[in-house]
Amino acid sequence: MALSPLQEKIVKAICVSSLKNVDDIKKHLARGKNNSHDHTYIDNFQKKICKYLNDDNNTNNLQWKTEKTFPKIKNKDSIDIYGESKSDVCIIEIDATRADQVAKKFLSRYALCILNQKNPAQNILYVALLYPDTQNGKPECEKFLRYCYDILIKTNAKNVNVVGIYIDTTKVQNANTSIELWDFNRQSRFRVSYTNNHQPVEATGMTKCAKEVVKLYLKNNPKITAFDQLTNVFNKYVARVPGKSRYSPIKDTYLGNDQVHIYTQWREYGDEYNWDDFVNLCNRKKIGITIKKIPPKYQLGRHIAEKYIF
Repeated sequence: MALSPLQEKIVKAICVSSLKNVDDIKKHLARGKNNSHDHTYIDNFQKKICKYLNDDNNTNNLQWKTEKTFPKIKNKDSIDIYGESKSDVCIIEIDATRADQVAKKFLSRYALCILNQKNPAQNILYVALLYPDTQNGKPECEKFLRYCYDILIKTNAKNVNVVGIYIDTTKVQNANTSIELWDFNRQSRFRVSYTNNHQPVEATGMTKCAKEVVKLYLKNNPKITAFDQLTNVFNKYVARVPGKSRYSPIKDTYLGNDQVHIYTQWREYGDEYNWDDFVNLCNRKKIGITIKKIPPKYQLGRHIAEKYIF
């Protein structure tokens, strides 16, 4: 589910306002154990984000408020920042990178929203606005938010979307530093580099990335001339023939008369053909190729990856 133009403007506004007010996050993280229950700085951050959204011409067609509750619901759950118009709803939850908390918040806030929705045709955007915790839970949070997105896809929730915005306070030093946007509808971008190669290759999507890996390996290993040699290195991920639409040919890449094909039906998680397994295989000394995911980033004042973010 691609973000609508309005949802993209909302996400952009949250990124900008988060960077403008990142000092509140830093002060919250530096408050010390004796003040661990003090959330004054997070409360200030929350109010400033809400004010920015109400003041911004791109987002003020929604009415924004903090600590939104629903009178018909007996529990005390509230939404950190809530925006609504006749056509759109936006839920923003501000949390540290704890996957259990992020998953719990999505389930409860999404339920609150749809159970009290006045117009079922409204577009719903859920934004997890995250800052680091002490356990470095960022990868788990990204994984669980992707689970949330996949659940929406499987249940055919066509007018609902989920994104994550991650504020890395170790890198946010000035107005020119970026924060990460996790938009699960967009294909991932990767940087592929050989052990001694100082010119990495970038690719969009897992299949294109895997193709670049094989091409780079063959380029740096001219002694690989037979297909069986390549299979010994990449195992089930390469094949001589396309098979049942599971393998795609790598352009201009042959071993003898055999064109090399790469697996295409990658999974972010699971037991079979897991993308992380392929990445780990490539990182071993036998192959020596590093694959790094390039997260979409927003940089205050300009977009450093404009063509695939906004």
